[in-house]
Amino acid sequence: MQKKKITIIELRAKTLSNKKQTEEKIWTISNLLSFFRLLLTIPIALLLLNDEPWAKFWACGLGFIAILTDKLDGTLARKFHEESEFGKIIDPLADKILVAVVAVILTIQCIIPFWFVAVVIVRDILILSGGIYLKANQKVVLPSNIIGKIAVGVISVYLILSILNIEQLIVVSTVFLWISIFFLAISFFVYLNKFIKVILGKD
Repeated sequence: MQKKKITIIELRAKTLSNKKQTEEKIWTISNLLSFFRLLLTIPIALLLLNDEPWAKFWACGLGFIAILTDKLDGTLARKFHEESEFGKIIDPLADKILVAVVAVILTIQCIIPFWFVAVVIVRDILILSGGIYLKANQKVVLPSNIIGKIAVGVISVYLILSILNIEQLIVVSTVFLWISIFFLAISFFVYLNKFIKVILGKD
């Protein structure tokens, strides 16, 4: 009886310890930056919907801050050993939501082509669906790949150039559009390759 009581106490202590470790892994500097980037979606969207000339410049400014947090969160996670399953989810999710919202608004405003937004959203839905499947069935969370991060960065530059809509930069904007498509395709196939390896038990 005494031994059983000690076992129960040890089990409860272990549970509380695991819970504390999980909470600590969530509330890290890198994850807070990802949360902050996700929250930036709201003011950026409101500014883009504002017809005042100054609004787009503020939207671009916040966009640059979002790009900076995207660079910092991964760097800080590695530096302070804060990598976590939650971080692998919130980081790319914040990217996808912010990019999708901005892209949809710019499409509605006829600033960027609909087909580009369709490509971005369909790709993200496929990757998100694959991630949910792996988490539910394989207990695996695939982290963002470097090509995907480059894709997000290039898309961000394209969206900012589109928001500014400077005539002299139209050619540059078009170049970034096609570079975005290139990296979107490459990053998707890199993810697909990892997905298949996990399913087949080769990774």
